[in-house]
Amino acid sequence: MYYSFFEIFSIGVGPSSSHTVGPMRAAKRWLDNLRKENLFEKVAKVEVTLYGSLALTGFGHGTVKAIVYGLMGLEAEAIDPEIPYVNAVERDKILHLGQERAIPFDLDKNVVFEKEIFLPEHSNGMRFKALDADGRAAEPLPVRMKWLPAANASPIRCPTTLKAAVS
Repeated sequence: MYYSFFEIFSIGVGPSSSHTVGPMRAAKRWLDNLRKENLFEKVAKVEVTLYGSLALTGFGHGTVKAIVYGLMGLEAEAIDPEIPYVNAVERDKILHLGQERAIPFDLDKNVVFEKEIFLPEHSNGMRFKALDADGRAAEPLPVRMKWLPAANASPIRCPTTLKAAVS
């Protein structure tokens, strides 16, 4: 299998692409899938769970910032380093989901660090969950998406036996 230069090297937002660019792309793709499935407008709350290596190094390696960027619909190439995106989210406890909808988002509550759990597919794993205003899963079926950043920072969506992936 061959990769182009642009698939391997890309503009990033942190010290480790598997801890920043991969999670940012995963969050953005998950957001894009919510739109594709006509679920974006139903989302009132987002929960993100980081596992293993991502949970152990989350704030230190910029993973949480990267996920916030992705949930805001940003891509690495479009991030203005002069704008304190994450500081505003942390201060106001509001996330502008896809840069369109303001929803409550507390970094200390909506991002969960499962430091003791390593997903079998990869040491860098995360799950995203969307809830509606009543606290029910906003996705069809009780669906969560699990993402694993690949070596080239392109996340891989993996269904599990407990959770099905939105196509």
